[in-house]
Amino acid sequence: MATLSIRPRRTKDNRFPQALGPLARWHKGDAHIALRADGSVVRRILNSTWTVIPLKGKAKKGLTIDEVQELLATAGYTREPDR
Repeated sequence: MATLSIRPRRTKDNRFPQALGPLARWHKGDAHIALRADGSVVRRILNSTWTVIPLKGKAKKGLTIDEVQELLATAGYTREPDR
């Protein structure tokens, strides 16, 4: 189980870290995919929880929007407008 937002660690300099929302979102039918702030990809089907998924041939973290867009566009996902 994963969350969509990423909250940085609490440090002495940053005592109240703010959650960072997703960088981009895609959808295809009832399936939603999002790129989190740390570069990992999460998926949600219907009303279930977000799950971290690996993309074939890619690292689990550190992905960019362009890398994910290229893979998901060929799979038939459409990008949702930024919020």
